[in-house]
Amino acid sequence: MGLRINQNNPNQPGMGRVSSKPTSSGRFVNLQKYLKAGQGGGVQRLGQNVQETVGQTGQQAQKAQQESSNQFAQAVQQSKQGISREQGQQVAQRITQQPHQMSEEQMTEAQKLYNARYGGPKSLQETEYYQPAAQASQKAAETGQLAQSEGGRYQLLRQQFAQPTYTGGQTALDTALLGSDLDVSRGVTGAGQQAVQSGQALEGVLGAAQTQAGQAAQELEDVRSQIQSTVGSESGRTEGEVQDVLSRLQAERQTLLPRLQEMISRGELSADVLSKTNLGDIIDQELYGTDIGGLTGPELTKQTVASKEQAARLGALSKIAGRESGYDPTLAGSIDPNKQFQFDVNRIKEQAAQRKGQYEQALSSAAQEYDRAWLGSQAGQDYQYHGARAAQEQRLSDLVGKMANSQPLSAEEDQELRSLAGNPEMNIGGLFNQLARSPAGEARRIAEDFAQRAAGTRARSQALQAARDAQYEAAKRAVGQQFGVGRRLRLLAGG
Repeated sequence: MGLRINQNNPNQPGMGRVSSKPTSSGRFVNLQKYLKAGQGGGVQRLGQNVQETVGQTGQQAQKAQQESSNQFAQAVQQSKQGISREQGQQVAQRITQQPHQMSEEQMTEAQKLYNARYGGPKSLQETEYYQPAAQASQKAAETGQLAQSEGGRYQLLRQQFAQPTYTGGQTALDTALLGSDLDVSRGVTGAGQQAVQSGQALEGVLGAAQTQAGQAAQELEDVRSQIQSTVGSESGRTEGEVQDVLSRLQAERQTLLPRLQEMISRGELSADVLSKTNLGDIIDQELYGTDIGGLTGPELTKQTVASKEQAARLGALSKIAGRESGYDPTLAGSIDPNKQFQFDVNRIKEQAAQRKGQYEQALSSAAQEYDRAWLGSQAGQDYQYHGARAAQEQRLSDLVGKMANSQPLSAEEDQELRSLAGNPEMNIGGLFNQLARSPAGEARRIAEDFAQRAAGTRARSQALQAARDAQYEAAKRAVGQQFGVGRRLRLLAGG
């Protein structure tokens, strides 16, 4: 029968069948007839079928590569946890400005960036997304290679039309048929080249994935380095400020404390030394001998000289870094850097008030005791006598003077005058007779005489009073000395 073209289904494997009884001898004759029979369009359809098969492997490789790349990119982004350089800059600025005023959410964010490390995949090969892309790419490359040679096309046809009825002879004939048409051959070859390129594109995907992972890791490294550097520099700056204050106060204490103690012992403070203390409230106040005492308050340490804001800053910075700050907020600000020499002024005031009460009680007791002793003495008795006598003599002078001026006396005054005249100590028993016989001028002389006598007696009484007052002041000073009265803490003249 010879070669026969299958006109009913040209897309099935094989373009025709070889008769069991060839019409001519030799394979060449049959092959030429087979090829000639394929020129009717069957070879184009077969070529298109092979190209589509080869092209599909390339497309599948590209799709698998894209899916793997997307999955890898998602894994990288998830590992970054949304961290970016812009975010790092914002958090670093916040840390520099007021770390102790950050909210809990902001603190958590800062801690996250401080410890940011890339933990995602570093290459596509180490992920589960790699294998599908690798297999598809390998298949595309291998299929593309097969499509570019006659032997390879034979294998392709055997793979594509793997049926029991599709014999090796038919495969060989179809292979020859694909090569008999130059356009078809070029089309299959081109499809193969594209498939190979699609398969080889996996290398670029692998490189891009590795670059992407490296960039993500570097970005996190940069952010972590920036935050850690900011925390470190701010901690160091604040610690330096605290240390500077501590060093200054320690130097002041070494040089000024002996001078301060010497001035307190003298009771005089210069303005510059006073400004370093809290004694301003008791300057020039009567303390009644109360002891100023020594310095009070905590020791000079970083914790006690740091301000509350500095301690809060260092606490916040340490919290970001995940370590203890070493600063107790309750101790911060315990020492005023401008007034480091602190005394227990409240105690001084309380004790001074108590000693004042004791002093006033002692003074009252001393006065009462002195009065009793003085009034019982001759001087005291003379004082009382002369005081009373001076008053009587002055009164007599007033009454006689009134009579001498022809002014009538009231009944009370007349009775008072008779009482005074009847006093034997006054030595004026004949006063009324004398006044009755004497003219007005004489009466005035008598009145003046009594006035002079009253002045002399009064002077004697005042002298005794002055002596008594002097002795009393001496007694008061003695009590005052016992309570340190007058020994006040004063400001030196001129500062």
